[in-house]
Amino acid sequence: MWLAGPEPGAAQTAKPAETPTLPSSGVAGGADDDGLIARRASSATRTDTPTGEIPQSGSVVTRAQLDAQDARSVNEAFRYAPGIATEQWGGVTAFDQLTIRGFTGENGEVDTFLDGMRQTGGIVYGSQQVDPFLLERMEVLRGPASVLYGIASPGGVVALTSKLPRDEPIRRVELEGGTRGYRRGSFDLGGRASDDGAWLYRVAGTAWNSDGKVDGFPARRRAVAPSLVWQPSTATRVTLYARYQDDPSMGSLGSVPAVGSVLPSPHGRFPLHLNPGEPAYDTFSRKQRAAGYRVDQRLGGDWSVSLNGRYSGIDLHRATISGSRLRPDLRTIDRNTSLSDETYHAVTLDNQLKGRFATGPVQHELLAGISWEQMHGHGDYGQGAAPPLDLYQPVYGAPITSSPSMFMDNHVRSTQTGFYLQDQLALGNWHTTLGVRHDRSTIDTDDRLGHSGFKQLDEANTFRVGSLYRFENGVAPYVTYAQSFQPTNRLSASGKPFKPSRGELVEAGLKVQPDQWDALLTVAVFNLTQADLLTADPDNAAFSIQAGEL
Repeated sequence: MWLAGPEPGAAQTAKPAETPTLPSSGVAGGADDDGLIARRASSATRTDTPTGEIPQSGSVVTRAQLDAQDARSVNEAFRYAPGIATEQWGGVTAFDQLTIRGFTGENGEVDTFLDGMRQTGGIVYGSQQVDPFLLERMEVLRGPASVLYGIASPGGVVALTSKLPRDEPIRRVELEGGTRGYRRGSFDLGGRASDDGAWLYRVAGTAWNSDGKVDGFPARRRAVAPSLVWQPSTATRVTLYARYQDDPSMGSLGSVPAVGSVLPSPHGRFPLHLNPGEPAYDTFSRKQRAAGYRVDQRLGGDWSVSLNGRYSGIDLHRATISGSRLRPDLRTIDRNTSLSDETYHAVTLDNQLKGRFATGPVQHELLAGISWEQMHGHGDYGQGAAPPLDLYQPVYGAPITSSPSMFMDNHVRSTQTGFYLQDQLALGNWHTTLGVRHDRSTIDTDDRLGHSGFKQLDEANTFRVGSLYRFENGVAPYVTYAQSFQPTNRLSASGKPFKPSRGELVEAGLKVQPDQWDALLTVAVFNLTQADLLTADPDNAAFSIQAGEL
């Protein structure tokens, strides 16, 4: 048995008067993030909606809660959120590997969206990740969300909101330290760049070092996120932003045997911080960069458009040695080498039209949008043999006599285009959400080792309908139905691509959030399924068939 080896472990002045009236950004936050309990959310509807009026289960981690928990990753931030299994690799902070209602996204990682746009998933290890200090809040929507976000796991999605300029002074500097050589310095500065408030700025940055919880494999990070807002009138707001994050050492992903660590061994327990790898060989580095814009323009009355675009890129290198098997002597482990290099570039666009109107006594909040994203990437992966290691008398530096054998070397180009429409209806205390989306997905894979390639073309329609009745005392029962889809980038034994897996949710619940309470109580019962999953082909073990369901 094996266990995942864990890793590393300002005051504000009053808001200036005469703030211009700006178009709604559709992103919850601001003053709502000053407390532990949020009263508004945006992940479930892509609009700024009271949490007590959303007919689906979700959780919000505000900036105040992130600070109170001193969360260093998305995993740590959602420790207290229901229906989520976090930190499945122990204290590893290099990846956001969450299980929401028993489901995961691509490569075992959660489907994450930053400011409403997808954080591109990696080919092997190269997924985007944002340091929590650069974020204003985190939200999780439990259940299918493809109707607004496109490709996604049926379990749910995580929506992150960046720190962006506000029309108020922001002056925050932090220094902190801890065990295992943990040291961190952070700053968050912002406010008006012009006397009239037409220009706003914000710069957030953080840097931290840790010895890690495995000797000889430290964890380090440097990150900065500048942003600028230009608001020439009360009807126009232009936001420009960038982010650079350098993780020169992300710590070990290795594991140690259960026997001798958490289970008894005739040899006793080996050191808590034992490195099962090779300090002189192991390296795991990642560089991320992103730049984007957002244009909010009021068209007149209660109608506005929002234009969003972002470029993101990543470079990752991993060369490590890890344990693979505990020998019968219960003290020696066999080890292997692992090598991976990955790079990709992605462009994401998301344009929306929003408006409010009435049809008789029914109030409508309409959202219509078009999203497009494209990723070009390359990833390779290999493994090889490495010298064994005595866990109780480790001797490092033995020569590695063979290079890893590459068994994956792929160029991937993926494109997704989505058209979505949502209507939030309100009639008295009734709140109903209707949504529909059509997606087209293309994944073009070039297998350079096998000198072959294939293209996966998929289309899918997804729907959602939910209704909630909010009593005057803050009690709100609701019901909802939602769908999701995920393409399957694999071929059958006959050479045919598989169709996307589909998810369905039927949920009923109750929310309690009286105005006088600084709390939100929720309870839900649901039936969540995912069909057309891959399972082993009984006639050809090297391939799969599409017959599974969860």
